[in-house]
Amino acid sequence: MGAFTTIQSNGLSAPPFLLCWMVICGVAWISDRIGIRGPIVALFGLIGAIGYIILGTTSGVAPRYFALFLSVLIFVSVAHLLMWVGNNHATDSRRAAGLGILATMGQCGPVLG
Repeated sequence: MGAFTTIQSNGLSAPPFLLCWMVICGVAWISDRIGIRGPIVALFGLIGAIGYIILGTTSGVAPRYFALFLSVLIFVSVAHLLMWVGNNHATDSRRAAGLGILATMGQCGPVLG
């Protein structure tokens, strides 16, 4: 963010990821209870995209730090997709193949980036 020392930046990076971890645990529990996963994945993907848009369009420290809280919530979608694929297949071999395919396809975005 440019306005902090290295130690301060590392300290300020912990709260967004702590929030993300708490949201992942809560969303996993809730989605398992209600049985809805797709809309939750889409919602947190949208929230993460909004965070990245704010990060790309603002230069102030406060809006960028707020956007960091939003942008790390993309990991809720990632964790939820892994859980969804793991729960969707009946046998262990199909589950392993599904997770392998998901991991392979999931790396296509970073390769393109």
